[in-house]
Amino acid sequence: MKARFALKENPHVIFETERKEFFIGRSKECEIFVKDLHAHRRHAMVSEEQDHTYGIKSLGQNPVLVNGSPVHDPIAIKDGDIVTVGKTELLFSIEEEEQVAEKQECEDKTMFLSQDLVCQKVGPRLVLTKENGQSESYPLDQRQILIGRSAEARIVLQHPGVSGRHCTIEDRNGSVFVMNLSKVNPVRVNEQFVSVERIYGGDRLKIGPFTLTYISDRPEDVRPVKEKIIARMGLKSKVALAVLLLLVLVAGSYIGYFKGYRPWKLDRILDAIAGQIERKEYQASLKGLEEMMALELPPRQGEKARGLLFRITMQLARQMEEKGQLVEARSQLNRFLVTYGTGKPAEALPDHLDRIHIKIAQQHASRGEYEAAMREYSAIGEQSRYFDEAQGSISRLWVQHQQQSYREKKIPELVMEAEKNFISKRYLVPVNDNAYAAYQAILSIDPGNSLALQRIDQMKAFYKETGELYMKDGEWERALIYFRRFNLIDPCDQEIKARIFSCKKDLDRQIRLKKADSKEPLPKAPAEREKRQETPERADGKSGWVMKQLFPEGEKP
Repeated sequence: MKARFALKENPHVIFETERKEFFIGRSKECEIFVKDLHAHRRHAMVSEEQDHTYGIKSLGQNPVLVNGSPVHDPIAIKDGDIVTVGKTELLFSIEEEEQVAEKQECEDKTMFLSQDLVCQKVGPRLVLTKENGQSESYPLDQRQILIGRSAEARIVLQHPGVSGRHCTIEDRNGSVFVMNLSKVNPVRVNEQFVSVERIYGGDRLKIGPFTLTYISDRPEDVRPVKEKIIARMGLKSKVALAVLLLLVLVAGSYIGYFKGYRPWKLDRILDAIAGQIERKEYQASLKGLEEMMALELPPRQGEKARGLLFRITMQLARQMEEKGQLVEARSQLNRFLVTYGTGKPAEALPDHLDRIHIKIAQQHASRGEYEAAMREYSAIGEQSRYFDEAQGSISRLWVQHQQQSYREKKIPELVMEAEKNFISKRYLVPVNDNAYAAYQAILSIDPGNSLALQRIDQMKAFYKETGELYMKDGEWERALIYFRRFNLIDPCDQEIKARIFSCKKDLDRQIRLKKADSKEPLPKAPAEREKRQETPERADGKSGWVMKQLFPEGEKP
């Protein structure tokens, strides 16, 4: 017996040997030598077993493939199997002893060399590989051969997936075609469904569970190589190619500059500025950073520049604070907040700013500048840890601010004035002419005055009850006004603080819903805008709501 391997893409190129054990690889020392750089020098070993079958096993890191499946352990190969070494596909077949005798005379005349043509032509045939591993060869010696389950078929395949007259193999002027006759069961050639298809050496036909390999050493059965069409490039094509290359060059330059060079250059500049900050050259580094922030920086460099700016701002503010320049320090911090906002790394800045507000307010209060002091306290936001302290100071200073006009008056005169304003419900406004200020003046002379204490409790009850009514009706803005004024009289009442928080939350939700329902914000009348400016939905401490609500003359309680 002889083992034969033929190139699938060119079946008339045949390798064969009578050795019981031989090697396949790209080394010229191998019996089956393949010119394939993807193959190992010794890729696989084939050996004849005692039952005259052949087995194959892989020798290299990349396994040999048999019918597309990788082989690691030795397995048997059959007539018609496709063995893949690297990227070279070989058709395996076995030449019986009678075929060897017919070829002997030819072999005496010429020596067989790897990849030479074999003198004896076997002719086209179909090799059937069965499920049990056996194979049968059917020569195509008739113009038309029927394949199917029917007894009249030349190649009978018994299986429910095969039709009685499944397909035919026809010779059409020297070319072999497969034609599907079944309307139910398909025919596949190299895993592609076909109705009529020409087949070439090495093609695999799938009919039901059966696989038939077409083997032929005829030159006409070699699959033609697709020709590459090379067209000469005209002037328009050359211009288009030049434009394309130019665009690629521009795009590459753009990406290289903005993704590579520019970030690197900006990092170097920022590192130099960081060095200036370490040397306490604050003014020079501040100027450089402000010029950089005016540019559109990449996100990473922008965040780095912003962090350096915050460091400079805090250092300058501390220096001003140490020198007693509190207003300048406040302006320095406010400028950073307005221009660059908060967030990392400037999370501590609002807290530091509130501390400066308190110091400035205390300076104003010590000089008797109560209104200016209250403005500083009112700039402290509700989220600040200094908020409660600021609200208590506002209440205390507001009373002190008004006491100046009551210093020369006696209790009877104060009671008369306080009662007149109380009956008119001029509880807190206008400044220097309201019931609360007069009753506080009475208590400064007579701390246990029952009328003054009673009237102040009644005012608190009025503000609480009215605020709760508005809150119940969903009028959060009006409710906040009354709760705020209660809080001015008694800044320590926790229940009223909870009401204020709840109203602000509901008001914010109401505003968001209105914005979501309308595509464009509706214009507000001037009176409504003025009213909204005075309402606590802006009372985040930055609006100075106390000053707006208490100091305008003629305001109703």
